[in-house]
Amino acid sequence: MNWRSNTLELVLQHYRLEFRKIFEYDDLNLAIWPIEEPDMDLPKRDGDGYLLDMDAWTPEIGKAMAEADGFEMTDQKWEQVLKAREYFDDAQSVPPIRKFASYIGMANKDLFELWQTGPMKPITKYGGLPKPTGCV
Repeated sequence: MNWRSNTLELVLQHYRLEFRKIFEYDDLNLAIWPIEEPDMDLPKRDGDGYLLDMDAWTPEIGKAMAEADGFEMTDQKWEQVLKAREYFDDAQSVPPIRKFASYIGMANKDLFELWQTGPMKPITKYGGLPKPTGCV
């Protein structure tokens, strides 16, 4: 072997070791992505991930639901979840996206950019609110 193939082999060995640290392995020694279980038992949810009992919601449960779903919740996103709950408490309904954007003083475009999806679905899901009527 020449020095290039020796170097390449050393680099590959290093990355194989690092790979083994990141991934877990099943019985066949195949790499599987590690799934972190939430630290608490979550209340029952429907097929879309919404709580079956809205009264079971707490901020901790909302955060654990997002974590269990692999959904990153920033402080800004969490503030919007709490604002949606505030709106729901006042109006007894989930606002359409335009009304919610106006309520929090943010452009629709910016909301979609922040959430990288239709924002009302994750906002209501992790806020323990009913599924928005405009969402399919």
